[in-house]
Amino acid sequence: MKGVVFDLDDTLVDTAILRALREARRWKEAVARLHETRLFEGIDELMRELGVRELPWAIVTTSVSYYANKVVAHHGFKGGVCIAYHDAPPKPNPAPVALALKRLSLRPEEVVGVGDAEIDLRAYQAAGVRAVGAGWSPVLNSGSWDAVATKPIDVLAL
Repeated sequence: MKGVVFDLDDTLVDTAILRALREARRWKEAVARLHETRLFEGIDELMRELGVRELPWAIVTTSVSYYANKVVAHHGFKGGVCIAYHDAPPKPNPAPVALALKRLSLRPEEVVGVGDAEIDLRAYQAAGVRAVGAGWSPVLNSGSWDAVATKPIDVLAL
């Protein structure tokens, strides 16, 4: 593995408390409540280790860039690429994953994609990326994931 593509909500960040606002596309209200969200346990360790190993990473989200960029900044994610709703046709279309790969200068076989939802799984597989379920997410969709990581740090072993 030479890089990682992550989903944002319910994969890196526990945003369950914002779900209704996100579904209603009330982005400004969601951003105003970012202080109520938290990183899943072990995400900070994983992101630190990606930096130590100099492994590039990206976030591919179906959320709009205004919201996604605020979440990224609020939780201190630095050094990655963020592909949001308006950057490419949204997941499950593989286009945003392909765009992330292009920006990371990596090929699909060099990357794992980590997510919690069926649309993540379908987008990763359609893009030729190994699909890894975020086993730490309470909303992980059981599906035909290529692997399921129990803890965030387990992603590095894939």
